[in-house]
Amino acid sequence: MDNVRFHYNTTGTSRTQQPREHKPPPIHVYGVKNYQDMLSYLTTTLEDEQCYCKAFTDETIKINVYISDSYRRLIKQFQADVIHHTYQPRGERVYRVVLRHLHHSIHPDIIKSELEGLGHTARKRISATD
Repeated sequence: MDNVRFHYNTTGTSRTQQPREHKPPPIHVYGVKNYQDMLSYLTTTLEDEQCYCKAFTDETIKINVYISDSYRRLIKQFQADVIHHTYQPRGERVYRVVLRHLHHSIHPDIIKSELEGLGHTARKRISATD
């Protein structure tokens, strides 16, 4: 599991899990005619928070925001009037996982509770007969 970090307590005998905070994905904004207007728009939306902008030759700007809350706020603002593209944040992605080589007598609720203990949420259970 690449998204879980283990930290030892002061005695070094047990471990606790903390999920890793991933950086938000980049936002690609298309059709930017005036870069200074775009920067002023970003500063009004993001206030004093930091972001990194990279301009491309085809009137496209790539924006990297460092804080997830700022990313969500900027995307919500862009939904109204800016042509943009972004990816789903890594922490919000849904994964389809197949668990193999489990004995048929293990009840699915036990597997679900073990996954929840590891910090995962099972959305749907599909049996081998489906």
